[in-house]
Amino acid sequence: MSHLEDVIDDRLIGILCTRCGGVSARPIGWLSKSQEMRCPFCDARIFLNTVAVRQQIRDTERQLREQGDPLSDTATVRVIGQSERRAEASAFAGPAT
Repeated sequence: MSHLEDVIDDRLIGILCTRCGGVSARPIGWLSKSQEMRCPFCDARIFLNTVAVRQQIRDTERQLREQGDPLSDTATVRVIGQSERRAEASAFAGPAT
């Protein structure tokens, strides 16, 4: 596996819990192999095999490939307020599968 592939696998993506609004970061490599996870804040089951999550993984992978070898393999996660959480929850919420 190339260095770029390692960087992509290790890149963190924030996963939003639509139940409590909490965001937890997981590496792309782990997300690509997982079907679901538990929210670390409220223990809700989060299904990862959704169109929104898979699209986010593909978009992040594409952006990293376009950048070439990025200088850093870490992502900055910001704490968001309750109103922003609701807005993001609405954006992430897709049709039930």
